[in-house]
Amino acid sequence: MDRRVGHRTGDAGEIGSERLAREVPPDEARLPDSARYRDAARTVRFDECGPDGRMRAASVLRHAQDLAWQHSERLEYGRAWYEERGVGWVVRAVDLLVSDLPASNEPLVGTTALVGFRHVMARRHTRLFGADGRVVADALVDWVMVDGSGRPTRFPREFEPFVA
Repeated sequence: MDRRVGHRTGDAGEIGSERLAREVPPDEARLPDSARYRDAARTVRFDECGPDGRMRAASVLRHAQDLAWQHSERLEYGRAWYEERGVGWVVRAVDLLVSDLPASNEPLVGTTALVGFRHVMARRHTRLFGADGRVVADALVDWVMVDGSGRPTRFPREFEPFVA
């Protein structure tokens, strides 16, 4: 990947195979533990599946949102913290790669990591793993912090350690 956000170079198959590798991605390996979160208590719910019994892509994004929220709460930035400051998050962009989506009731492991910050935006790298350890979905999600009126706003001071 070159330095421009979202611009990739190389063959699409090559990029996909790198993202679906089981190893910890380079953008996460160097992060402190507080910037990463792992949840092994997930399953594919019936209502998250299409007529074929496989998880829908939209459901992958709901898991990504849930993992981000759980991570935020673990870092002690829960709902009350956001309400007191009058801020929240909205998704600006998603780069989603899926491979052989799991079936209903299949156990999942979800991971998310804060891999970048810029003024009002945070980037998370979220992955879902199937029961056999394969990567079934890989998402890069850009979140923008907004104020009560929905306008982008700079991070509160408490986020400075992450931004640095």
